[in-house]
Amino acid sequence: MTRGVYLFVICAPITILVLFSVLLFNYTSVPKNGLFIYATDIESLIEQGNTAYDLGRSEEAVQYYDRALAIDPEDTEALVDKGLALEDLNRTEEAVQYYDKALAIDPEDTDALDSKGEALYNLDRTEEAIQLFDRALAIDPEDTEALVDKGLALEDLNRTEEAV
Repeated sequence: MTRGVYLFVICAPITILVLFSVLLFNYTSVPKNGLFIYATDIESLIEQGNTAYDLGRSEEAVQYYDRALAIDPEDTEALVDKGLALEDLNRTEEAVQYYDKALAIDPEDTDALDSKGEALYNLDRTEEAIQLFDRALAIDPEDTEALVDKGLALEDLNRTEEAV
C-alpha cells in the first residue's frame, strides 16, 4: 500500500468522526426546531435572532437574544430586538422593560425610543408615546418612524392639525 492510500484509509474515518461530532454538538446547541446554525458571538446571535423574528418565530428569536445578552447584558441592539420579539408575542409590558434597559444605557438610542413609543401607543398610553417620539425627533429630526408614529398618535387624540 502506498503512503498516500495508507494516510487516506487512516485519516478519512477520523475526519468524518470529528465532523459528525461538531455537527451534533452544534445541532444540540440551538433552540428546539431552530435554525441549524451555531454561534457564540453577539453579532451572530443577534443576526440569528433577527432571522428567526423575520420568519415569524419570535419565541426562538427571544432565545437567541437571551444568549446574546448572557454575553453582554448591556448590548442595546439585543435589548431592543428582544423587546420587539416580546411585543410580537403579546408581551408588551415586558417589552417596555427591555426598551427601558436600553435607554438607561443609551438615552439617545432612537431605535429604543421609537420602539418604546410604539409599545406605549399600543398600550393606550398615547401621551407618553408622543413624548418619546418627540425625544427621538429631537435627536434625529429625519427619523421617519418617529414622524409617522407621532402623526398617528396625534391623530388618535384628534389633534390632526399637529399631526400634519
